[in-house]
Amino acid sequence: MGEVFFGLLWLIVLLLMGLSFYLPFRFRREWEGMWKNIALLPLAIQLFAVINIVAGILIDPTSHNLFPFEIIIACIASLLSSLLIVLIHRFTRRAR
Repeated sequence: MGEVFFGLLWLIVLLLMGLSFYLPFRFRREWEGMWKNIALLPLAIQLFAVINIVAGILIDPTSHNLFPFEIIIACIASLLSSLLIVLIHRFTRRAR
């Protein structure tokens, strides 16, 4: 039972990571001007999470035993910020 749970957990982590990495690069390819750079801001959330995990493990190897959950949270935050950026981009384009 535990193996199935952890297998599903890793599948969710990989899918969230893939989507949260894909969307900013897709938006960067489609948008113009300053929006190209703004589209990459959600990746900063993930970068911060990864740096935090790596630094924590280097200091104390037992400090991030639940790092998959930290990655899931960072990916969800990245996806939500991507959604917010998309909404702002669409509303500012319609306002013109």
